[in-house]
Amino acid sequence: MDAGFALRAELLTNAHTHTTGPYALRIRSMEPDRFMVAVWDTGPRVPDAFKEGPP
Repeated sequence: MDAGFALRAELLTNAHTHTTGPYALRIRSMEPDRFMVAVWDTGPRVPDAFKEGPP
């Protein structure tokens, strides 16, 4: 399994597990061999890792 597939699967699984409303996945090609992955959900909770700011 490639890393991109594993990343997409993990993000969607988390959105499905932790929200009761809609969620979506967006994948955008940035350049050859690069892409951007974003997941949106309706859960009101901000993950702890994003509350503290950058590492």
